[in-house]
Amino acid sequence: WIEGILDTPAVIRQQGLYDETFIPALAQSLSTRLQANITAEDVPVIYSTCGYEVSVYDDASTWCQMLLPAIVDDNKDIVVESKAETFVKLEISTDLREFYSTGPGIPFNAGIGCKLATSILQSIETVLSKPSAANVNTLRGQLKFGHFETIMFFSGYLGLYNQTGALKAGMTPEQYATRGFRTSIFSQLSANMALEVYRPIDNISNEPRGLIRLLVNEIPVVIPGCGNGSIFCEFSEFKSHLIRRGIDKCDFNACCGVKSCSSNLSSVVFTSNATCPSMVPIE
Repeated sequence: WIEGILDTPAVIRQQGLYDETFIPALAQSLSTRLQANITAEDVPVIYSTCGYEVSVYDDASTWCQMLLPAIVDDNKDIVVESKAETFVKLEISTDLREFYSTGPGIPFNAGIGCKLATSILQSIETVLSKPSAANVNTLRGQLKFGHFETIMFFSGYLGLYNQTGALKAGMTPEQYATRGFRTSIFSQLSANMALEVYRPIDNISNEPRGLIRLLVNEIPVVIPGCGNGSIFCEFSEFKSHLIRRGIDKCDFNACCGVKSCSSNLSSVVFTSNATCPSMVPIE
């Protein structure tokens, strides 16, 4: 993923095309107001710092204020633009990058999420397969920690984004406004996901039975593929959904062609393999 996807030209192409429509003008406006040389490369840094400032300190009075409510056109005339619109454009820019970098824009990303889903499914199935009488010493929780990429990969694998078609530069404002893929919903700071498992108290068989509920940032979310649209999903439906998403095919040892492995990562040998999900952006 690091070598074949992250920041490759194909991945950042749509973001670059979109940024050309407003980032240079915004940088010029900032330079004029601050009497400093603010480049197009500086604008995303200011936006990111603004986000950290608000999230950590609940303060939008400095970096966020630099994102002006106006831009300057080629004729040096001031074109009034709301601050909200500036932030909306910067959020779209971020989504255009992450849609391909960590989201469903490249099939390989969902394959990474599939590996995590395999581990989660095995844990749930083990717990639900035990009769209720054996529940005294049953595992009560399994915690996994990672960066926002983990949330993005797993969300994409589950199919949570409800994004119709590829996210691209040149879409209409209405298309952007109704897009299903929004990193601000799924992967803000301290983002988290949880799968709650509910066991029947009268389970006397060894067959896994129970209900699954998904929470994204502590909010219940309907799991795609659960027929009745309830936030509670029968385990059998949940497992069937994961199988339809390819959980029985995400073998990354075969995909990456691991020939040798040790605790020293530099000694791991990878070779490309036809069983890997595609690294080509969807159209």
